[in-house]
Amino acid sequence: MKINANLVIELRNKKSWSQDELAIATGLNLRTVQRIENEASASLQSKKALASAFDININDLDYEESLKMKKYEFKTIEIESNEGFLSGLKKTNCQIL
Repeated sequence: MKINANLVIELRNKKSWSQDELAIATGLNLRTVQRIENEASASLQSKKALASAFDININDLDYEESLKMKKYEFKTIEIESNEGFLSGLKKTNCQIL
């Protein structure tokens, strides 16, 4: 399952642990820790071990697509007359797409 590898690396660095030290703290194989950090994939058992070692909720390790998405607000306007419309937008700092 997908995992937030950046969070794993961040938490490991906060504890000043090497990957080997994280492997020891979690009871996981060093190669497993490397794979988790490089491929952002982990079994449920590995996620439980990481959550326990970092003292966090297991759900905090879930990868979320929305982390990369930006939120935008769009406004719709109705144009009755298009005469001078574009020049009017420039005066109000509106972006024309």
